[in-house]
Amino acid sequence: MIANLKNIGDVILGHTFRDAIAENEDGKFFVVQAKNVRSNGVVEDENFLQTDLAGTKINAFVKKNDVLLSNRGTFRAGVFYGQQKNIVAASSLYIIRISNHKKCLPEYLTIFLNSLAGQTLLVGINRGTLIKSLPKKNLMDLHIPLPTITVQKTVIDIQKNYVTRADLYERKSRLETEIANQTIASLISQ
Repeated sequence: MIANLKNIGDVILGHTFRDAIAENEDGKFFVVQAKNVRSNGVVEDENFLQTDLAGTKINAFVKKNDVLLSNRGTFRAGVFYGQQKNIVAASSLYIIRISNHKKCLPEYLTIFLNSLAGQTLLVGINRGTLIKSLPKKNLMDLHIPLPTITVQKTVIDIQKNYVTRADLYERKSRLETEIANQTIASLISQ
């Protein structure tokens, strides 16, 4: 089955800040930006900018299991798993809030959007030659393949397995490099 993104959930544009985001350690709001969305489909929630938005009307609050999609430059999607409150998405992100988790899982949507097929579709609707951008209307009409939940879970398991193995290979490579460098250093210093 194929569904338009607008039939899967709501697409909400992040909050537009008039100026650069003013960092305030006593602020009650945290801002998630495109740089917090990792290519592995996870939203890093440790380095959010803290700010104060008193008196500002905001409808770009991020909730657990929202899919965040960067809408300029490199299009990356990630699932927000955080428990924090008062998280606001910056305008460099779209919040995709899935309306029916029995129809589409957030992890599956993220994997699809980050996949070669998803990236091809996103690049196809992009507007801009120098700086790529995704118009909301075009994004809402994006065709998303929706297999059964069982197949979606299988896709998620395959992706998790791949990411885990890739991380292990990277750590192994770093350790081997350290061992080689230390061995060479000890041989040279004799």
